[in-house]
Amino acid sequence: MGWVRSELLKRPGYLPNTNTGFFKVKTLDGDSVNLRAKPGYGPTIVGTLPPGSRVRLIQAEGEWWIVTTASGETGYVKANYLICD
Repeated sequence: MGWVRSELLKRPGYLPNTNTGFFKVKTLDGDSVNLRAKPGYGPTIVGTLPPGSRVRLIQAEGEWWIVTTASGETGYVKANYLICD
């Protein structure tokens, strides 16, 4: 048993998979998603994530979530580009 932030319950499709904490990148246009050093559209891009990329959730806070990629890169991704894996 665990806890989940109440605001996440209002966003169907974005609840973390409590067994794994993994998400996939999903976009409507098939473009890659930027992985950023800090939350927001202005901070440095530290990597890109193609659609279907699998990431591990580190921290879900607000609109920008901290994730780690399979290659070990850590950064911020806007939450609406992530779906439960």
